[in-house]
Amino acid sequence: MAARQRYIEEQGGSSFYEYSVPQAIISLKQGLGRLIRSTTDRGVLAVLDPRLRTKMYGQTFCRVCRRVE
Repeated sequence: MAARQRYIEEQGGSSFYEYSVPQAIISLKQGLGRLIRSTTDRGVLAVLDPRLRTKMYGQTFCRVCRRVE
């Protein structure tokens, strides 16, 4: 993980936006997948972290969650 982040930074990118945020989104989607197992299952995912509204990366999380619906 550290080597990938270092590589991204060395290439002039942002390891937070290009590695950490996508990994966190994958974890969130996997957690949601554990909640919903069949077409008849229903569930609610509540993310109460205010950073989803106040930080730019929060918009990315919200877009992904809307696509899961």
